[in-house]
Amino acid sequence: MSPSTLQTCKRCNEAPATTNIRTEPACPACFLSYITHKIYKHLEPFRTRNLKSSGTTHKPRNAQSSTPTPAPAISTSDDGRSVPFVLLAHSLGPCSTVMVDTLLNWRRSQIERAGRPGFDVGIVVVDDRKYGTDTLPTTGASNAEEWEKCIDAVREKWSADCNDGKNIWVLPLDSVYEDPAHLKQVVEKMSNATSRLDLVNLLRDRLIDRLADQQKASFIIYGDSTTLLAEKTLGLTAKGRGAALPSLLGDSINSATSSKPTTSTSSKPRKLYPLRDLLRHELHNYIALSPNGLAPPTSLPDRGKAKELFKGSTATATKNDTIDELMRGYFETVEEQFPSILSNVVRTAGRLHTFEGGFLKGAGKEEDEFERSKKGESGGRRRTFCTACGGDVWADEAKEDGEDRWCYGCERMLLGAEDGVRQAI
Repeated sequence: MSPSTLQTCKRCNEAPATTNIRTEPACPACFLSYITHKIYKHLEPFRTRNLKSSGTTHKPRNAQSSTPTPAPAISTSDDGRSVPFVLLAHSLGPCSTVMVDTLLNWRRSQIERAGRPGFDVGIVVVDDRKYGTDTLPTTGASNAEEWEKCIDAVREKWSADCNDGKNIWVLPLDSVYEDPAHLKQVVEKMSNATSRLDLVNLLRDRLIDRLADQQKASFIIYGDSTTLLAEKTLGLTAKGRGAALPSLLGDSINSATSSKPTTSTSSKPRKLYPLRDLLRHELHNYIALSPNGLAPPTSLPDRGKAKELFKGSTATATKNDTIDELMRGYFETVEEQFPSILSNVVRTAGRLHTFEGGFLKGAGKEEDEFERSKKGESGGRRRTFCTACGGDVWADEAKEDGEDRWCYGCERMLLGAEDGVRQAI
């Protein structure tokens, strides 16, 4: 908004407006308040009033010990009150940077008000640079030197604000397998760019889930904006993974495990998306207006080609463009002009039903059908799990017990791949 067209903020009716909240002129203070309110409402599980006294005094999570032990499901703060442990997946991009800043501010304010935090938090960064694409890099860092600067910036801020720099993990994507060279061999055997990127995304989530299990995390937080969630919703649907949307993109129990999934999800960490109500360009504006001098550790990736795909009256996509690139190009062209489109996509995906006890329930199904399915009678469909992604495989698709099972999305991903890929995954 140029100085010549400045208006009065429509929220406080006092300060001049320098930006917009969707279509409403707003001043910087009201805009920052709007962003933090949208994020904080999704952090309800971490309020200090939800804490209960543990009854015994435990050793702080980061205290030194001669006998190393795995992190507990409920970590302990200095005053002996147990708090949930939260693992935040950091992509080094602007949205993840806003998520880290907001989460640490929230935790700091809890300590100031109540004398204790409502949660303990760790950060995981997955180094998957070698497996991104030119127009859709998996992280913003493009070379080794810049990558190290990004990590150093994250560690410096983390050390200053939380845990003395502890509880931060930088994991190479290759470590998802015991042999680091194995991943490259598997990726090279995929038949097209979409399948390769789909596999990389699947394995990245598997690595994060594995760390969350090891650290006994109660929650996994992702810094995905409304824009990114809309891109993922249509992208996953186009790749045949629509049935997994509730578990992949909803604030629900995560059914995928670090290795082969099981039917038990009660102890699995929940996935949370606190930025799900905010557009990508709004988060960029937050960074620009933040009084903390907030800046992403890395520059924004070049999305020029993705935007060019949807300029003009005809698309210029080629067979080498991935579904993810097409979705990003589309939503970046409509994000500011038609934000309701993105919100409708995300809200619709959020209404999809999850599954209870391994059986389909809801989505128009009658209660008696659900009850019949539990008894093994006709009319219900029993859920099993995909060997690769943990997605749903229906009973009529599953093989004999003990054999590998593949969901429709993974079958599509493996279509045309070289021999041996199924066993390698």
